[in-house]
Amino acid sequence: MYDYIRQLLALPFLPANKIKRRFKHLQERASVRHLKKLCAYLDSWTTSMTFMPTSWSVYKEAVQTNKWRAQLPLYTLIQLLGRKLS
Repeated sequence: MYDYIRQLLALPFLPANKIKRRFKHLQERASVRHLKKLCAYLDSWTTSMTFMPTSWSVYKEAVQTNKWRAQLPLYTLIQLLGRKLS
C-alpha cells in the first residue's frame, strides 16, 4: 500500500500528457476499499477543467528554495541526507 500511495503522490512529477494514463493504470490496481475511495477522489483532480494536469504537473520545473533558509542546493541536501540514512 505504501508504494501504491507513493506512486499516486508522484503523479505531478510526470509530464502532464502522461498523468491521466498513469493514474487510470493505478486506479485499476486499487484493490482495497480505502484505495478505491482515494482514487475516486483523485479522479476528480485528473479530470477537472479547473485544475487540469498541465497546471499541477511539475515535470522539468526548476527546483526553487527559499534562499534565506537553505544554504545548500536542494539536490545536494537530498544526497547528503541519503548518505546519513544509509
